[in-house]
Amino acid sequence: RFEAQTAYFGVVGLTAGAYSLTSFLPEVSRQSGKRRFAVLAEMKEGFRYVRANRTVLALLALALGISVLAMPFRSLLPVMVDQVFSRGPEAVGLMLSMMGLGALFGSLAFAGLRPGQPRGLVLIAATMVSGVSLLLVSATRDYGVALVIMVAMGLGDAGRRALNSALIMEQTDDEHRGRVMGIYMMNFGLMPLGVIPVAVLAEEIGIQGAIRVSAALLTAVAVGFLVLGRRVRSANSSPSPRPARAATSARFGMWRPSRVSPQPRTGYSRSIWSRDNCRCWFPGCRCRRSAVGEARE
Repeated sequence: RFEAQTAYFGVVGLTAGAYSLTSFLPEVSRQSGKRRFAVLAEMKEGFRYVRANRTVLALLALALGISVLAMPFRSLLPVMVDQVFSRGPEAVGLMLSMMGLGALFGSLAFAGLRPGQPRGLVLIAATMVSGVSLLLVSATRDYGVALVIMVAMGLGDAGRRALNSALIMEQTDDEHRGRVMGIYMMNFGLMPLGVIPVAVLAEEIGIQGAIRVSAALLTAVAVGFLVLGRRVRSANSSPSPRPARAATSARFGMWRPSRVSPQPRTGYSRSIWSRDNCRCWFPGCRCRRSAVGEARE
């Protein structure tokens, strides 16, 4: 039989192997000509971009709800196995292995979804599967039945993890993708916000009742996004480069109308649309760059 330190050494070895595989990734050239900001300014711009991009904001809100309501189950699983099934650490490991098995098959299935397919609806459905699975596992006292349910829970877990992060990256432009994914990773740091109240609730109504409440809330979140989350339901592909609302700044990678004070030539309009560079839509207009920005002549 393996001891605990053997398992930990195995995890460290697998982690080191995963890091070594990153050396096979293609190198990405650094973009030149970009302004450099302070760290706080970069964070502020990332949050401002998320606030302006409502689809990304909705996907991040869904990820936050999942982290607070679904992730605490893993922390409380040993307590549940001990109090409900009267089993030891081996049972905990087997339940997590069954969840991993479901996540493996789920990852292979969800990886085949392409842009244009209803991936937003699949994300909501996967969240609902996680909520219903939590409800079922909290209602049974049969360990064998719980193992089967953990496979379904792994399927839902793989779907919401893979599709949520993929849709967020697709809905974000290249310049702000790193900052937005940093905000997305903050959701995992907020997991204790869900563990503490569920643990307190478990002291009052029992571990099964606490998990049942968390599962009901997670299912309600999925139903709410299914009914009201139009932006998540329609998040199937990367955004098209159409003009956004005038309130959205061009530095967020979206289109914004910009008007030049008229020095008219007869019969021509001086209105232009600009994004990352100066674009002229009238004859005789030339673009040049200066130290403070773009100038149009």
